[in-house]
Amino acid sequence: MNHDQIVSLDSRLAYILDRYGRAGSWLNQAIRDNFALCQRIEEKLFTKMDFPPESLTDQIVDVVGEKTLYELDFERLFHMDAKPESRCGEKG
Repeated sequence: MNHDQIVSLDSRLAYILDRYGRAGSWLNQAIRDNFALCQRIEEKLFTKMDFPPESLTDQIVDVVGEKTLYELDFERLFHMDAKPESRCGEKG
């Protein structure tokens, strides 16, 4: 995420490096290391989903319509009252 928009991890990394990570600084490397971890987590999460990360925005719009992320009802979005096997597009 970048403010109230869903963006790719690469876009988020570019934004954060531009804003906080001066080239060659220890913070720049710490940010890059953190994003490497984020990419591994994203890969693991999306192996459980029936859609790729690039279509996350479309998936949310399909469920809740055109709203900003600040307006979303996350319990409804992620079916928090549903059985775990029926959450987030999982088949079950």
